[in-house]
Amino acid sequence: MNETPKNMSEEIARYTYKNPETGELVATKIRYEPKRFAWFTPSGEEGLGDLTERDLPLYNAHLLVDNPNEVIIYVEGEKAADALTERFGVTAVCLPGGAAARPTAAQLRCLKGRRVGLWPDNDAIGRGLMRRVYERLRPIALELRA
Repeated sequence: MNETPKNMSEEIARYTYKNPETGELVATKIRYEPKRFAWFTPSGEEGLGDLTERDLPLYNAHLLVDNPNEVIIYVEGEKAADALTERFGVTAVCLPGGAAARPTAAQLRCLKGRRVGLWPDNDAIGRGLMRRVYERLRPIALELRA
């Protein structure tokens, strides 16, 4: 996982997905430039092993245990989540599969009883994702805003 494969270019970001209950590494997603992503198992093997993206937790879900009263921002991708966390100190989460993904009940369980703000990308795909997330979170979130 430390070497860039010949068929990919430069690694520009590394996103770790951790179990929200234990904090253990579940998978790592690496972004390369030109824009391309690759998944790796905790042992460093390329791919997700026996898992799919729908089996993975939300990105940054492991950070939600620190402050149960914090407003959580739900965004479209890891890059946006990291930017919000780094610039404004808020916890932001996202699905592992991007705008085309459909959130599962298991992925959204960590947001039950939480105050959540939805921040879509400024395009039809991003707004569509947030509509799907809104419908899934509406019955379980304490407060939900867009």
